[in-house]
Amino acid sequence: MAPSPSQSSSSMTDGNTNFQLSSYRYVCALLFVLAALINSFPTNTLVAASATAEQLYNQTKPIIVLCSLSNNLLIPFVLFPAVYLLDHVGLKTGLNVACAAMCTGSFLRLFINPSFAIYVFGTFITTIGSIIVMSAPIKFVKNWFAARRASLVSAIVVFALYSSDALGIFMSALFVADDSTHQQFLLLVGVQAVIAILVHLVMLCFFRERPSKPPR
Repeated sequence: MAPSPSQSSSSMTDGNTNFQLSSYRYVCALLFVLAALINSFPTNTLVAASATAEQLYNQTKPIIVLCSLSNNLLIPFVLFPAVYLLDHVGLKTGLNVACAAMCTGSFLRLFINPSFAIYVFGTFITTIGSIIVMSAPIKFVKNWFAARRASLVSAIVVFALYSSDALGIFMSALFVADDSTHQQFLLLVGVQAVIAILVHLVMLCFFRERPSKPPR
């Protein structure tokens, strides 16, 4: 029988403080990094062919730009409630809320062709989830890692969050261009939805709040 997170732990010394570190922290770290890497997918969907999207969906440029700037627009309103949520209900529950928002928003964005308004609404829902994920690195590192490794793990997670912008733009450029059709935009949104939903379902199933013996 495979050891549980509470059973598979190792002791290490950080200065004069002993830490009981669960080896399951690497599983949680991998899941968190994967979630961070896809965090900005929704806001970069139309970046590669914004002019074509305007014509195909009969939308004005401000509406197209609104989707790309959803993160910037919502951060002032969502960031502090997200931090409050993580502090008061815990890391696991907070990330579950983020996963639910990302999955729900990703599904709604599949309606890009019949209703662009539903697509925009879905983008804003996913953005709420992404901001919760952006707010979680400090709490995640504090729960799972000793102080001497905190800086390195934090840097990796922050790097993943920043890299998600580049990955989102790259994926957008792979699927759509200036001569793209409705079907190509739907394919892009569909691939993003499948990736987001799979990653966040795995998060829901396997991510843990903290080890049974947290650092002390």
